[in-house]
Amino acid sequence: MKKYIYYILIITTALSTHFLSAEIERRAAFDLGSGSIKMAVADVDTDTNSIVTVLQESKIPVPMNGYLHESADGSFPEKAYYSALWSLNYLLQMAHDLDVDAIAGVATAAYRDANNGNETIKRLSEGTGIDIKVITQKDEGLLGFATAAAVSATPWDQLVCWDVGGGSFQMTAVVDGELKVYEAPLGGITALKTLIEDTRGEDFTGLTSPNPVNIVEMIQYLDALRSKFNEAPDWLSQKLADPNTVVVGIGGKFSMFAVAQQIIVNDTFEDDDVAGFLYSFLDMNDSELEDFPDPEMVVPNVALLHAIMSKLHIAKVQYVRVMGNTMGLFVDEKLWGSTNKPSLLELHTAPYLDWAQLPKRFGKVR
Repeated sequence: MKKYIYYILIITTALSTHFLSAEIERRAAFDLGSGSIKMAVADVDTDTNSIVTVLQESKIPVPMNGYLHESADGSFPEKAYYSALWSLNYLLQMAHDLDVDAIAGVATAAYRDANNGNETIKRLSEGTGIDIKVITQKDEGLLGFATAAAVSATPWDQLVCWDVGGGSFQMTAVVDGELKVYEAPLGGITALKTLIEDTRGEDFTGLTSPNPVNIVEMIQYLDALRSKFNEAPDWLSQKLADPNTVVVGIGGKFSMFAVAQQIIVNDTFEDDDVAGFLYSFLDMNDSELEDFPDPEMVVPNVALLHAIMSKLHIAKVQYVRVMGNTMGLFVDEKLWGSTNKPSLLELHTAPYLDWAQLPKRFGKVR
């Protein structure tokens, strides 16, 4: 009995020593997407580069893609800037109330597409004091992979992360020790735009509900969506054909995955189920879809999910709800001013010797 107590004391002392000596930094991460601004606050162990505790997750809808499509010159109007500025400052105050030590942020698709995207981010950084970087779609996919790895129990070598935003989607996986990203300029808002402009030939304002959608429109719409992205590259096709692969879809409560979850009442869903429910929404108006958080986006979201799954031959998706890519942001040390630790955004240029190094370098949610 004394022997067991002795071992317990050793283990307890070792754990206590680690937590007493660990560098815990409270970070606020901002994710400026095409349709909303997300913010999360977490305590991060900078020694092991892992998330200790998530303290806050918040989101404010800011339709930057909608503002962009309203513009005649491909630039954000002033109201877009002020909407983003107000939202950032509101979320920033929430972060300061939690006594954060460090703040960083990234901006994605809409800011990449806008003619004045970099200028807008510069103004937002100056107006808030937040260091915000416009990242590439590949970098967005890599952050998505880090987020999926942080919240999923799936081994890194079996994981395909599927991240969908308002203006783009990415699929990311580790292949032969290197992170690879498949990317396409199609997301929830651009799917709605495709229905309004390509299928109906109408002007897209970002405010018009597409409901109801009839059967002829649906067939044409699915063809139009599939024409917007390429076939899967060989590495992704091989990964998706592997029976050990788990496709993890990440997104918030308004994402296409969340809509599918609400319909199917399960976190895991197959394409046949998605297609069946999609056609059940034909000829429904907004009032008939009012049980969903965003009735005007139900058909575009489910149609986009079905179009991608069917074209890329994705048999099954496991949905994990997250607040943007904030979990991945927390563990990307380059965003927090560290120069002696690896950055997830550089993984695709740094092959690994063995799988065991991955979780050691980027940690997991504890």
